[in-house]
Amino acid sequence: MDAYLQITTQHRGGATVALLAGRLDADQVPVLERWFDEQLDGCDLPVVLDFAGLSYISSSGLRQLLAMAKELKQRQRRFLICGLFGMVREVFMVSGFLESLEVQHTVDDALAALGG
Repeated sequence: MDAYLQITTQHRGGATVALLAGRLDADQVPVLERWFDEQLDGCDLPVVLDFAGLSYISSSGLRQLLAMAKELKQRQRRFLICGLFGMVREVFMVSGFLESLEVQHTVDDALAALGG
């Protein structure tokens, strides 16, 4: 099991799409924070996070997602999450994040929801 968070960025359908793989725990939150800060500079595209490759998310990871959602909302940019499976999906269900964040099944579904 990968103890690190890997982020692969693509620009598809008028959105910034990040494919996350590994773990999003307290040790790896700074990796996501740095990536997110880079996306805020000079860009106004919606952000889609694909969690299909994520094996674990902690409460620290969830808090970071809320902070990202808040920042993007203030900038009038949409924020979608997709690819929730297994334990990661269970964490989202138990925490209520399925209702509080915009969640789609796949990247293609997220892009379709954006109109792209």
